[in-house]
Amino acid sequence: MKKYLSLAFIILFLTIVDIFGNDQQNEKRLRDLIAADTRKEPDPKNSFAFGGKARFAGYIKGYDPKQNSLDILGLIYTGNVFTREDAPCVIELDDTGWFQVEFDLNAPARINMSLGKAFLNPYAEPGLTTALVLDWNDWLSNNKHQEFELKKSYFTGVAGRLNSELYELRKIEMERFYNKEFESVEEITSTLTAAKNLALQQLEKALQQKDYLPLTHQLIKSDILTNYGVQMLDKISEMKSKNAQIIDGRRILILDTTVYLGRYDFIQEILDEPIATASYSFSSFINRYEYFDIFRRRFSGNLIDDNFFKLGFAEKNPDLQRYKELSEERGKIVFLATPENPEAIKRNTILKASMDSIEKQYPDIQAKVRAYSEIKNWTSKANDLKQYGLQPGFFYQTSLVRALNSLLNNNPDFDKATARIYIDYIKSNILTFPLLRDEAEIQFINKFENPGYALPEGKATYIFRKIIEPYRGKIVLIDFWAIWCGPCIQGIKELTSERNKYKNSRDLALLYICGDTPQDRYAKSVQEFGLHNSLLLNDTEWNYMRQLFKFNGIPRYVLIGKDGEVITNNFLFSRNFNAETRSMSLDLEKSIEKYFDLSQVFLNHQE
Repeated sequence: MKKYLSLAFIILFLTIVDIFGNDQQNEKRLRDLIAADTRKEPDPKNSFAFGGKARFAGYIKGYDPKQNSLDILGLIYTGNVFTREDAPCVIELDDTGWFQVEFDLNAPARINMSLGKAFLNPYAEPGLTTALVLDWNDWLSNNKHQEFELKKSYFTGVAGRLNSELYELRKIEMERFYNKEFESVEEITSTLTAAKNLALQQLEKALQQKDYLPLTHQLIKSDILTNYGVQMLDKISEMKSKNAQIIDGRRILILDTTVYLGRYDFIQEILDEPIATASYSFSSFINRYEYFDIFRRRFSGNLIDDNFFKLGFAEKNPDLQRYKELSEERGKIVFLATPENPEAIKRNTILKASMDSIEKQYPDIQAKVRAYSEIKNWTSKANDLKQYGLQPGFFYQTSLVRALNSLLNNNPDFDKATARIYIDYIKSNILTFPLLRDEAEIQFINKFENPGYALPEGKATYIFRKIIEPYRGKIVLIDFWAIWCGPCIQGIKELTSERNKYKNSRDLALLYICGDTPQDRYAKSVQEFGLHNSLLLNDTEWNYMRQLFKFNGIPRYVLIGKDGEVITNNFLFSRNFNAETRSMSLDLEKSIEKYFDLSQVFLNHQE
């Protein structure tokens, strides 16, 4: 008996020695990593110039892999707020408890991360290391869906004090009224303003009791004001929806600027500069901001006016003057060209033929007109902002850049030539922030010049290559889905006939990859929907796929070439409109035709 106790004691002693040695080693690694940061304090105003990479690193103090071995510590929910792109990043853990990840971050931000099942949102900057030393007992006690409790754990490094202070003051925030219904705009304004002022008073009181960093004060204040902006925009939108009128069987929102004029004064309180991105509510705020009155309106049509020539899009000559006149007339008559009005149809045909003749002489004129139309749209929005006492600053310009995503991916008329003209113009004449000019250019490059890429080496790619090995030599369209996702199920149902058509194709495979779903519900769905190529991933594998293909939301469609290269990690379906049923349906062949010549690739190569 004593022999066994002695052996157990020896094993325990050696384990403690190993853990202690690992902690010392990891502490040195962390110090060396922090020392490599070129700045010695956070600098959010200038951080945009330091590159687009940030780091999160640290270790679990007292980590014992024999007690509870972990491969993944958690997930960082990063992304690009200017392009609406997601970029989740897996936090891997080695057998000593060390973790270190580098991720894209083009602006200072409060990054959201899961550590196990708990959540944390530290401040991060491009070019800096956000460092955290986790206590093993803290880790074990935090595996539940709530905010991570830093008991013996602590932040360190350049932003260590800032993050510690932000964590201390995290409970000072404006009350949320997301589920409350208001009777008038006046009630919305008075209630939310009072709640905002109370939170600011609580912040000032806390600042009097302790010497906090000026940046801590600024960021917490920004959190309060940005949350205030989110709730104000939400509630005013709800009020307008509540008062919508039924016209011809449709609910129409009445955007009465005389009623709501002055109701957006609160936006002036929110810092309309790049540092606003460091607020944890910024992504929510900018999403609401770009959908309020001004940005929901569409101005002008594809018409040339005198300003088209004044801005230098083309030199005014008799041909283009005639083109301008034809365009104006066609703009007035095109909506009258219906079966009930054959004369209008005839006149529209004549006008189009005349315009086509001029376009042959000026092959780039259509691209210039389309680009100019969108420029007119955003110029009008900028002018309208001033009616609300607002300026076309960082928020406005961010909304313009975010709108590029839809223009480039969902508007078939916005081709490469049109996009080049449009982006060159806004970079030179509208976008005053270098960061936003860069983001606009990157979107053009990603869309037209470098849409595909090879998979990076690493664990995620290793997992994925094993998944697609059975489909080597085929084009693979992957559908990432889950049983609880309504749009996922709708998409699966819409592709039933295509799935059967290409079931035995030698050149194309439709692969369904499911995650975050119980095994029994998954098996039932596979049978119900007739999924020929399908598999269910565990949580670790699913998170690696989210990292590899940069998605948080589903469904997510990814197109893989025959050589295993990613053709696009955000495949978008074309849709057909059925006039009889007035419904839209997915068109698989038309969608893939954007990337391949179908007649040569697979349509005639079915078994």
